[in-house]
Amino acid sequence: MANWKNGIRVNTTKAYDTPASERLAASPELIAQLIAAGNAFAVRTDSFAAGKAETCGDIANKLKRFGSFASDKQREFALKLIEWSKPRERQTAPAFQQVFPKLHTVLQQLADLRLPGELKLSRKNQDTLVWVMFAEVCVGKLEDGGRLTLFRGRIGDATLAVTSSLQAAEQDPLEAAKQYGRMSGRCGVCGRDLTDPESIAAGIGPVCASRMS
Repeated sequence: MANWKNGIRVNTTKAYDTPASERLAASPELIAQLIAAGNAFAVRTDSFAAGKAETCGDIANKLKRFGSFASDKQREFALKLIEWSKPRERQTAPAFQQVFPKLHTVLQQLADLRLPGELKLSRKNQDTLVWVMFAEVCVGKLEDGGRLTLFRGRIGDATLAVTSSLQAAEQDPLEAAKQYGRMSGRCGVCGRDLTDPESIAAGIGPVCASRMS
């Protein structure tokens, strides 16, 4: 006795009680699925799909002619072809929002702020929008109370470096700017060279320091 399962006739009795041709028989539905799989592969341009449309068509034609698979391996391969042809669901990372309210607030008082990790935050034309610069390239922006948006096409592999530096600076933005100044010898706000010993030790020039008080 035989039943159909996944388009294939499945023997429910002992294997030697049923002829091989019957055990490997394919239903019209399975043949149709193979043809559809071939059509799906035909419009794909990736290397994995190369040649698979022709293979699906060849197996489907033989099934139409002979009514069954030539072997168990051919049957298994046909089922894999059908599965491979199906569009895969894209896996996306869990949605989360990074917000840096302290940094955004400080930049409402300043035009620029320089931070460790080759970061510079800049606000132009009295706008509340803050641009995030990394290694002199604009890679993102802070808006709406510090909500971070990164420009994926520009940031490349530096996402972790940028977000880590922003997270560290968010704890104390002004201290982070001073740390940049002490390490670089340039003011953590305007970026000018520091020459006065007290300013060098502070990491920020006197004019910028007065604006931050």
